[in-house]
Amino acid sequence: MKVRVLIVDDEPLARSVIRHWLADKRGAEIVGECGNGVAALELLRQQRVDVLFLDVQMPEMDGFALLRRARAIEIPVVIFVTAYDKYALQAFAAHALDYLLKPFDKERFDHAFKRARLALEQVRAAGEYRTRVRALLDTLELPVGEEARAQDRQLVFSSRLALRQDGKIVLVRTSDVHWLEAEGDYVRIHTRERRHLLHDTLSHLATQLDPRLFVRVHRSAVVNVECIRELEPSSNGEFEIVLVDGRRLHSSRTHRDDLLAALGRPAG
Repeated sequence: MKVRVLIVDDEPLARSVIRHWLADKRGAEIVGECGNGVAALELLRQQRVDVLFLDVQMPEMDGFALLRRARAIEIPVVIFVTAYDKYALQAFAAHALDYLLKPFDKERFDHAFKRARLALEQVRAAGEYRTRVRALLDTLELPVGEEARAQDRQLVFSSRLALRQDGKIVLVRTSDVHWLEAEGDYVRIHTRERRHLLHDTLSHLATQLDPRLFVRVHRSAVVNVECIRELEPSSNGEFEIVLVDGRRLHSSRTHRDDLLAALGRPAG
């Protein structure tokens, strides 16, 4: 099985060690290396990543800030890379998340990558892994750099989408959008009155939408929670979502906890 890997660390030596030890891992493909969280976020918007080696302490945007920004994206299996921080290590252990403590040896590296690969091979396990990452972000209160905090305060989500239609630019209020679906390199945007087609990826467009209103319910679908009328439980923890206009959508088990959290319901 091919495993697409992204390495994010502001230390070139650390990136070099990870790259070197990935060389003998069958199926491992490095899709990118980034020295900061800003560049990593942009790459995550553009490419599918299966495993993310993520440094916790970085300038501009630290590892936790990166994951908070990337919540609307399909979160990869994360292996945290960190210097010693007692609080962080306790948090990782509490949520059963893998980490590499600098300086780490090859045996510890191999163990972490093996667990990540197993999580990917089991869809349910991958979903549980991502749920643990989200739980960590919800409970962890580690200090971040002043620059990262300033970026969070300045973060503004789009209130309108500019769509090209019939030779014109049509402005659609995001509050009027019921749901969005992926169609290859395009996104089909559904409003109450009509549908629009935008040349973009769903993952990239989702990062521009307010995560308090829009939630990914499937790899190929994002829904406005204000347009959900009811949920009908189906098998294996999945739901049939009924929208206000009567349309029915299927939610995947992987995104079950995100959906319940967006609706103010506890997972479980």
